[in-house]
Parts: sequence; structure tokens; C-alpha cells
Amino acid sequence: MSLPLKPVLRAPYICVNCLKNRRRQFNTTRILRSTAPPKLLPSGYARLTNRTIISLTGSDASKFLQGLTTNNVDPARETGWFSAFLNAQGRVLMDSIVYPITDASGGERGYLIEVDNTVSGDLLKHLKRHKLRSKIQLRDAGEEWAVWASWQQSAAATAPSTTETSITLPDPRLSSLGTRILLSNSTSTTNTPSSLEPTADLAETPLESYTLHRYTHGVPEGPLEILPQTALPLESNIDYLAGIDFRKGCYVGQELTIRTQHTGVVRKRILPVELYNNSHSSLSITSDNKPIYNPETDLVREVAAGIDIKAEGGKRPSGKFLAGMGNIGLALCRVENMTPLKVSAEGGTYKDDLEFRLGDTGMKVKAFIPEWLRLAEERKKEGRKAVATGEE
Repeated sequence: MSLPLKPVLRAPYICVNCLKNRRRQFNTTRILRSTAPPKLLPSGYARLTNRTIISLTGSDASKFLQGLTTNNVDPARETGWFSAFLNAQGRVLMDSIVYPITDASGGERGYLIEVDNTVSGDLLKHLKRHKLRSKIQLRDAGEEWAVWASWQQSAAATAPSTTETSITLPDPRLSSLGTRILLSNSTSTTNTPSSLEPTADLAETPLESYTLHRYTHGVPEGPLEILPQTALPLESNIDYLAGIDFRKGCYVGQELTIRTQHTGVVRKRILPVELYNNSHSSLSITSDNKPIYNPETDLVREVAAGIDIKAEGGKRPSGKFLAGMGNIGLALCRVENMTPLKVSAEGGTYKDDLEFRLGDTGMKVKAFIPEWLRLAEERKKEGRKAVATGEE
């Protein structure tokens, strides 16, 4: 006897695209982001998701780090500092901010090294290559610490502090950059530094707002702006941002850096720039000599990183565009060609009415000298003059 056939139940037809859209609606990991242009804010705090932490501990940690970085590593120092790692030819591998800590297990001095997260693996390889018999321990601590920054106009410098769950440090490069904050991811009370003094009464902002703040002050950071194996520390302003101790002993890459400092002229520097064209003639020079950010103008997307900057009618490059956002960014510039600042006895070719173009894009660019850089150049000239006259 044959069994009766069961009716075949057919699911209603749903097109593939509709099904994908339906699934997307319930994807809890999706993060909706605003497509509005980022804002340049006078104050705020932001998580620097592009930065991570490498842990260096052990009885030889200070001596080991001293031989690999541009700044002096004093084991007695309690607050952090800006520094850089160089290759043997004196080119920058990566910039870093170093936070001294005390190893809880043995009471020895250790260090948390903040770098861009795209070069953290390269830094670990570099450190391991030079480890030899040094009594140190290295590990990626990016999952343990989150990097934040806070800033506000006309605020007094925040006192540095270190606890088991947080480290606050006035930015060692430039006071106007605000405060650097490391927050332990093991903190059970909060995932943001909103309860800490540097962020009191401030609003959380996206990373892009901090990046814009940094661009307007002309401070480069990370491998997109300080090109690994290519950039020179003095051209990257690491000297003027308190990242080099010219009195310390030997370290990897020291020879070229010291020689340039004492006998050479640094003709190129990374400077803040403003992009403009004939249809967006928003270029203006402010009293504090900063580029003006226009959130309605996105010119950077039309410009490739590394494109040459040339004077109108000129053939020789006067600089290279590095990175930017909207209509402002950073570029490696021949200082005496693109600005009125003189860094040598003979001077350059700068003229007030001379314009500079970005390759064949039709875009133009104006470079600015930040006040902190101008003052640093003046101090350098005064120091050399004092040495020449025998006053020092």
C-alpha cells in the first residue's frame, strides 16, 4: 500500500538582495557613522583608535631603550616623553610616546611605548632584533590599554598622574595639543576617560576632530605623515617637538642626526598647509598663521599622498603633500621656497605673490609656519650665534 504524499511546502520567494538587506538590519556589529564632514572643535576628547601600546619591561629595559631611541631615557624620570626609533642610516622607523611605569612583579622600571597600530608589528621585530642577551620582556599590550587625547583652548596644563588603571600626560610635543591619556581596558567602572580631570566638562568627539586639531598646529604623527625608512627626524620636526636629546650617548641612527644638527641646515620641514583652487578661493592668512579649515570643501580627496608641490611655472619640486582632511593637511616643504622664513644665510626664492600647485590636479597649496616652529628656529639661530661669538 502506498503512503499518501505529503504536500510540498514552499517558502515564499524572496530575492537575494532583499534577503541581504533584511540580514543587515539585524547585524548588531554594524556601526552607523555620519557622512557629515568632521568638525574642527576647540575642545573635546577622542579615542585614538589608530594608536596602540607595546610593553617593555625587565632589568635592562632602560639601557635597552636608551640605545634605540632619539630621546634620553632616564630611569629616574616619572613622566613620559616624545621620541623616535631610527634605522642605521638615520631615517625614522616610527615616532612614539614613551610612558614610564613600575613593574608590579619586581618593582623594576618598565615602559609603555605608544605607536601607530600599523607599525606596532614592525617595532616588535625591531626590538627583538636588537634584544640579544638583554634582560627584557616584550609584548603587544594593545588589548590592555586604550589611547585617548583631550584638548581645550586656553587651559592650564594638566598635572601628570599614574594609577593602576590610567596614565595622564601633558602632550610632550606641544602644550596646545592637550593631554595624552592611557586607560586600562580592565577598568570595570568606565570605558571612557570622562571621569578624569583632563576631560572634565568636555564632550567626546571622533578621531577625525583630534586629527584636524593636530593638523592646524602642524604636528605630524604616524607612518602616513612621517614616512618609515624615508623621513629624516629633523625634517619631521622631531627636534623642535622635544623628541631628540642631542647630548645623550650613542643610539642607532645617531650619526646623521647629530651631524645635521651641528653642521648642516635643515631646508625642508613638515608644515601645515591649506588647499584651494579657483572655484574655492577660501584661502586666507590669520593672525596666528594657521590654515583655516572649511568643512564644506573636501579638496584632499582629489590629491594623492606623495604628490609633488611645484611653484607656478617651476620645474623643481618645492615639497610633497603627505596627508590631509577637507582642505587642510601636512606637507614636507622647502621652507625658504614656500614661506618667508629664512633658515640659511643665502635665503631662498620665496615671493609673496608666488603660488604653488599640487601636480596636475589644478589644486593649489599654501604653507604656514606655526608659531612654535618659528620660535624654535629663532632659538636655534641665537644658539649658533652665541657659539660663533664664543659666548658659550
